[in-house]
Amino acid sequence: MKQQKHIEKLSQLTKSSGFIFVLVKILFNDFIGTTETLFNKNVFEHLNHNEFSFLIGLWLKNANVDEVDTERIEEMEAHTYEIMENLHNSFLEDYYETRDENASFYERFTHGGMLKEAMFYSSDGAYDLQYLSLINHKFTYDKEWLQLNKDLDLIVSELFYKNISDKLEIKINQLKIKKNIPFYQHFLDSVCLTKEEITNNKKTYESLLNHLSIDIEQPNNKNLNDLGDFNIFKEKPIIKIASNKYFIPSLFAISESLYESPFYWMILDKAYSSKASYNRGKVAEEMTKNILLKIFPECSVFQNIIINKTKNDQITDIDILAISGNFGIIFQIKSKKLTSLSKNGNLDAIKKDFKAAIEDAFNQGIVAKESLLNPEGLIFNCENTNFSINNLRGIEEYYIVTIVLENYPALTHQSHVMLGETNTEVPVTLNIFDLDLLVKYLNKPVNFLDYISKRVKFSKKYKAENEMGYLAYHLKHGLTEPKTDIVGLDYSWGQSIDQIYYRERRQKKTEKFQTKKFQRNDSCPCHSGLKFKKCCGKV
Repeated sequence: MKQQKHIEKLSQLTKSSGFIFVLVKILFNDFIGTTETLFNKNVFEHLNHNEFSFLIGLWLKNANVDEVDTERIEEMEAHTYEIMENLHNSFLEDYYETRDENASFYERFTHGGMLKEAMFYSSDGAYDLQYLSLINHKFTYDKEWLQLNKDLDLIVSELFYKNISDKLEIKINQLKIKKNIPFYQHFLDSVCLTKEEITNNKKTYESLLNHLSIDIEQPNNKNLNDLGDFNIFKEKPIIKIASNKYFIPSLFAISESLYESPFYWMILDKAYSSKASYNRGKVAEEMTKNILLKIFPECSVFQNIIINKTKNDQITDIDILAISGNFGIIFQIKSKKLTSLSKNGNLDAIKKDFKAAIEDAFNQGIVAKESLLNPEGLIFNCENTNFSINNLRGIEEYYIVTIVLENYPALTHQSHVMLGETNTEVPVTLNIFDLDLLVKYLNKPVNFLDYISKRVKFSKKYKAENEMGYLAYHLKHGLTEPKTDIVGLDYSWGQSIDQIYYRERRQKKTEKFQTKKFQRNDSCPCHSGLKFKKCCGKV
């Protein structure tokens, strides 16, 4: 595989003294800036979070803390981007060398290397605030274990994150170059905090720091040799680089780790692992229902419907059923994750993981749909006391949506290529964060149902990188019958949702400041470092 050659070059490069400054330059170039700058960029000229995390992981494995040769930093930065680009291109080179000219469209993309490429170079799949807002519910039944075994209280996660985010924002906005300090050191210092700054001397914050931080002086990531291998940075994204200095290269990585890492800690406890998995499945259904209740009335959302032929002969079950007018949506929910084998391009593992996370749920939905359309003689039992077979009368069509609890990389792409050839319609497959955004921007049952119906109807007519690409196109033009065989929606459609989301987030922050009265000599709330009277308070 050509990828290994480029990964080895990256590994050697990260051994160079001063590579931390290359990481800082990439951080400022690709991940720090205004909303308009970040979400109008050409993604092919910048690294994504997976690429950046992998680079940091290799650096953690090979870190050289010797005296820095600052004259080579620009050269090393250019070389890093070059190797990363060659690494990405190598997937296509492998594909063209091994492809079968007689293979169908779907067979060509159902290829271990191409699926690995799609997963690694996919978009983030969630926003940091989404991770943070759902953490408490996700681990609501595991609070006792986390408190007893990890001394953790995840209820403060959002405040912990906000504290770090606010302090870094201030430092970056106040960044000033001093002649007696090397140029690159200024930029590194602006993305570093002390223990006291991170914890605010709070025990709950200190406990989170202990679980999310790693010491650069310790051996790390010795088994990180491929893109899908375990990377300690994903679990511990705060890096201790000196006695009281913590390097924070990615706020997004902190939010992601807070959402995902606790489950892995729990399943390592053999006495608790089965309970943790049970709780995970339970909250996945609850979280889905709670999101749907933002737009559907409670009397139209039903959970855990068991469908039997006879008292002891179960046909199937439905996790969530939402009804509006003459239509219904069957939500089948899974909490499965990708294994390392899948992330490294093992096709058998990819198919196995996909079957457990998506295909089985979709097939279950098909059986459920047939039962709902032909309910006579069947027995329905539901968690909701207000559900009866009368709720099904007049329903003309049901749509199937599968939900996964985590960010499942390249979810819509995998569904398209893995199920497109064997099904007349490609199923709508969402992660919990996609569902959250669909409900946010399609904020009435009629709008939501219209979108889902068209996503199903034209599922083979449009192809986007992720669900946000479909949503953005629908909001602007509407998903309609295209004049061509297929319409490809590039990454810029998803970026338009990013812009809307973060612009709204910034507006809320601005409104919060506007409701607070500032005295003329107060520090300006924009974190410029100036007094209010000399900055935003100027007449």
